[in-house]
Amino acid sequence: MSSDPSPVLPGESRDEHPNIGILLRAPFQEVVRRVTEGLAEAGFGDIRPAHTAVFQHIRAEGSRLSELAERAQLTKQSMSYLVDYLERRGYLERRPDPTDRRAALIVLTERGWDEVRAALRIIAEIEEEWTRRLGRRRMAQLRELLAALGRTSAGGAGSSRPPGTTGRPGRVRPRARLAGGDAPARPDQTSRTSSAMRK
Repeated sequence: MSSDPSPVLPGESRDEHPNIGILLRAPFQEVVRRVTEGLAEAGFGDIRPAHTAVFQHIRAEGSRLSELAERAQLTKQSMSYLVDYLERRGYLERRPDPTDRRAALIVLTERGWDEVRAALRIIAEIEEEWTRRLGRRRMAQLRELLAALGRTSAGGAGSSRPPGTTGRPGRVRPRARLAGGDAPARPDQTSRTSSAMRK
């Protein structure tokens, strides 16, 4: 049996110049891991990475199931499964749609808002740490480049944004980004959430 290592394929993780997908994967996986672990420590241990598809895309005033599925690029059946799980655990509730009595709006409960605020705090901490590693100028460049890629990629308009909060560490925009998408901004919570983000 030969002791020589297997050949290195062009662009793979062992290559001197790994492909862009591999380069993006490691930081994304770090965000997912740290958010999941941080949420568990904050009392949200029943939240899984798949549930960010809901929290990323739900509107502050509530969203219809079909809208959530479209924004998350999931089937209605898959989104319904995620929503049902979160509803049973007290993160979401269904309310009549005031514009259409035949439809229902899916809205965040107070526990759902607590989860969003906790996730944003964790992401803000990650951004602060990355800013210390890279420096503010390089971190700003990274954000600008990722945002540009998100705008120009196929299907990237509003659906595949880079993870993070605001470019100023520790603060959250009215629609802060949550692990790859926009977290809903609760109108009466914006100032309170921003204060909670400050260190």
